[in-house]
Amino acid sequence: MPAQALAGSILNNSSPEPLRIFNLKFKSLHSLNYPQYRIFWIAAVFSCIGMWSLVFGRLWLMHLLNPEEYMLGLVTACSLGPMLFLSMWGGVIADRWNRRRLLIITRAIIAVLVLITAIGVSMGIMTPLLLLTISFFTGVLLAFDLPARAAMLPNLLPKSSLLNGMVLYSMAISGSAILGPSLFGILASYMGISSIFYLIFLAYTIVVGLLIYMRPTANPNLKSGKSMGADLKQGFQYLYSSKGIFYLIIMGILMGIFGMSFETLLPAFAKLVFMQDVGFYSRLLLFLGVGGITSSICLAKYADVKNSLHIMLITGTLFALSLILFGFNSLILLSYIIIAFIGALAFAFHTINSTLVQMLTLDNFRGRVMSIHQLTWSSTSIGGFLLGLLASYYAPQPALMVFGAFTLISVTSCYVMLKSKIKNSLN
Repeated sequence: MPAQALAGSILNNSSPEPLRIFNLKFKSLHSLNYPQYRIFWIAAVFSCIGMWSLVFGRLWLMHLLNPEEYMLGLVTACSLGPMLFLSMWGGVIADRWNRRRLLIITRAIIAVLVLITAIGVSMGIMTPLLLLTISFFTGVLLAFDLPARAAMLPNLLPKSSLLNGMVLYSMAISGSAILGPSLFGILASYMGISSIFYLIFLAYTIVVGLLIYMRPTANPNLKSGKSMGADLKQGFQYLYSSKGIFYLIIMGILMGIFGMSFETLLPAFAKLVFMQDVGFYSRLLLFLGVGGITSSICLAKYADVKNSLHIMLITGTLFALSLILFGFNSLILLSYIIIAFIGALAFAFHTINSTLVQMLTLDNFRGRVMSIHQLTWSSTSIGGFLLGLLASYYAPQPALMVFGAFTLISVTSCYVMLKSKIKNSLN
């Protein structure tokens, strides 16, 4: 089905029934009416709480083990770097194998790695090298986990509920960005940092149990009859011929390198710029998540595919300007406000970008396309390393401002190339 026809079929479906809870109607939650999606969504909440806590917990742990800024960049690079090289193979596997079973395997192994981290911290044997090694193997697992998860989601919902389902799924990520770091701050302050890793292990154990309980429909194209190399080549050919999808992914990758990598420097900002401790760091993460969840509520209620391309430009531009402003700022109260706006704008941009790619992609190519789209996230490993390196030579503030300027250039340039490619598909 051509991209225009696919988008049209999504827009023309009848309105789904709102979710009912105690006789109250919640139209913005209607995707949760579907049982398999509901289980998937609950699993996503626990998984994302674990992942957000893991991301920031590792950064803070590394800052305690070695306070050099470039080491923060190395943690990000080791965690996300493997996805740059392996996620495309993960997409091929997601189109050939059972996605639910693949997720069960990857989440179970991640849980074991988290438990090893917790024990290592508790026993006082954790070292920077060991933390980087565990981060690397987690990144390898995510290269196979994330494409399967992204490709699995559209098969749990009818097309009329896909946008709402994507928003609610992203809302789970954003809500977890509030709860995860908040728990991290409380537990790290009062119980020690090892407690957060035990909590993450528990969260992933729950996720594995929920995935075992799920009974989704099978992959539409489990066995193509071709070699994995041929499937990979076919995926690249499809992506190159679909210019709208291609430019959406390029835009997301550049945003990941220059924009989303800002999180790498937050521990350095907390200690070196604002002269604060882990409590301030956790509050920054809290306001970052509050911005994201506020944005998700607005998208769930008012999302309109027809205007999404323009909204993506506006949010991307304002996001870049907010990064520059955060780099200029040295006031604690103002930093909370700016970081909340950054969270809201980043959430809106990423959600719209992901939804457009999902809508325009044929289902039998979804795993491969979404594996390449995951580079929009894993590309922060490159940006995080470069940003940490730049901050080591100069300072966190000018480094972030430079990356904010590059983000602004990237967003506006890609929009010019993109708007003529998919504009007709969204009308």
